[in-house]
Amino acid sequence: MTIYSPIPVEVIFQNQDQCDYKIVNQVIDGVPVQIMVTGNGSARIERILSTDPQDYLKGTLQPGQEILY
Repeated sequence: MTIYSPIPVEVIFQNQDQCDYKIVNQVIDGVPVQIMVTGNGSARIERILSTDPQDYLKGTLQPGQEILY
């Protein structure tokens, strides 16, 4: 990613390390996925890490789907 800006890079990305979520690799129903864990005990599927094309057709594992963590 290239950013063309007169603002210094340190100012743009100064709060990058202070995030309130965590990205975790998890296996759900035998399918490896990457989830974003939020602070309230829930998580959201960010992406599917499987190589099986059938796993991408499962409605319960679609990116953006909320799950309990």
